[in-house]
Amino acid sequence: MKIPASIENNFLQEQLYNQSFADSTSLERIIDLNPLVVNPSTLLPEVLHLMSQRWGSSCQISNSQTNGKILSSSSASCVLVVDKNQLQGIFTERDLVRLISNGEKIEGVTVGQVMTKKVITLKRSKFEDIFTTIKLMHRHQIRHLPVVEENDSLLGLITIIKLRQTLQISDFLRFRQVNEIMNSEVIHAPPRVSIHHITQLMIQHKVSCVVIVEESSHSQRNKTTTNSPLSPIGIVTERDIVQFQKLGISFAIPAQTIMSTPLILVNPSDSLFKVNQLMRSHHVRRLVVAGFEGELQGIITQSQ
Repeated sequence: MKIPASIENNFLQEQLYNQSFADSTSLERIIDLNPLVVNPSTLLPEVLHLMSQRWGSSCQISNSQTNGKILSSSSASCVLVVDKNQLQGIFTERDLVRLISNGEKIEGVTVGQVMTKKVITLKRSKFEDIFTTIKLMHRHQIRHLPVVEENDSLLGLITIIKLRQTLQISDFLRFRQVNEIMNSEVIHAPPRVSIHHITQLMIQHKVSCVVIVEESSHSQRNKTTTNSPLSPIGIVTERDIVQFQKLGISFAIPAQTIMSTPLILVNPSDSLFKVNQLMRSHHVRRLVVAGFEGELQGIITQSQ
């Protein structure tokens, strides 16, 4: 008798889950023992410099304001603020975006003045396995989880990037599709809005990116269409904002002159395995989801 595909798939998923769980009890597999650490008196420009040194791969922005400089696009999305080996706070890319959105300057400002002081941490003795750690980060909506000893001295840092690299369950991802977990409520903006407006959207909606869109060519031909579909043409992320600040790019310029383009698009019916492969190969943390005619349908992120 032939086993129904749904039962077979569930069995394979369970086997893969059990295999992953068996390898998930080691904290050493998911912790970065050498996170980026600064003291509270470190000036923000120096913090940005240190973060940019940790960024691995690079991409060229074709714009005169960059003066031909190379922009980086990997790792180090936060710094831990430590004094006498005691964790004092954390400063992330999102914190910088918030400062820029509020029009605040970073020159002469120390990281201790603007860091997040109430940090969610995990004591080493409380670690159970990877899956409970993921649940903890999801519950508090955080992407960085410092690990401390019983005396609150810093041990290391767990990040979403490290967790995704550790969970080698690529076969499991083949059974899941983009439309099962994508976010269909995408924060977007037209090409001519300013980068400063983009930062305000990020803070207002608590998102790490804004998709730049224009009306699709189909809706432009059919003017009677209501709720015209939008075509994604670019994206601006928190990391882009950090890079623009470091390079001294004006935040008054329109998004279309500095957005990342062309986009890497995925279809709602694509497998999460394909998404994972694309994120790894292109060193990105989110992908825009578009229909067969290129219309915006959602976004899928590394955290999801």
